[in-house]
Amino acid sequence: EATDRFGRRAVVTFAFVCMLAGFALAFFVRSAVGVGAGFFVSGLAFGMFEMTLSSILADVVPEHANKVLNYSRLFYALGTIAGPFVAMGLLERFQDWAAVMALDIVLLLALLAIFLRLSYPETVYPNRIEKPETRQPVTFRMLKNGVLIVFSITLMMYFAVEAGLTFYVSQ
Repeated sequence: EATDRFGRRAVVTFAFVCMLAGFALAFFVRSAVGVGAGFFVSGLAFGMFEMTLSSILADVVPEHANKVLNYSRLFYALGTIAGPFVAMGLLERFQDWAAVMALDIVLLLALLAIFLRLSYPETVYPNRIEKPETRQPVTFRMLKNGVLIVFSITLMMYFAVEAGLTFYVSQ
């Protein structure tokens, strides 16, 4: 919905800014709450990336969308496996989470620079009829759903406990 209203480039750029802010918070703050808040903000940004980049990839080469998305998932899986080992190596070497966050910030800035130089096709909605907005945005309608709110809070608590345990176990 956000990409329809503001455009893909704006949403992905905002996600980069949010992720950088989350990593910077985790880099500069020396408390578990600060690191958790940084991870929370960067996790929200990751959600924006996940939702937006798949559709961008599918539109870049529509005739090979399945192959492109499969490669995307492959690299996501490899990053999920390799990332913790890289983080553990940095923690072993520097004895500080700041080293991990510094690497994250440098890599993210490089990716942002690459992203800003790329061009890709705008989304075309062949069956869409432009009409004035008469309903509330989907986001606001979802926020009124009690089950979704409880589920979201439960997931946030799970991730907070997981991140907290990871932080304290590694100390």
